Amino acid sequence: MYRTEKQKAALDERHADEALRQRIQILRAVSGVTSEGLAARIGMSAPTLSRRLKNPGTFTVCELRAIAREEKKRGLEVSQCI
Repeated sequence: MYRTEKQKAALDERHADEALRQRIQILRAVSGVTSEGLAARIGMSAPTLSRRLKNPGTFTVCELRAIAREEKKRGLEVSQCI
């Protein structure tokens, strides 16, 4: 199947979004916290975390760094995208 560069970029973005969602699910599971608890640990409200997970491209650099810090605290490999 032939894909244009724009289609390839959109597919790559969807894969990256899903990978970040999975990393956050793993972090929640390892930490044993709810979405609300994780949101508090990374310095945001639960509704904001929910919105960011629906559209991961809206995470700020500071928020991604906070997620990376939480991953590191739990002994997880820090996401390459952060």
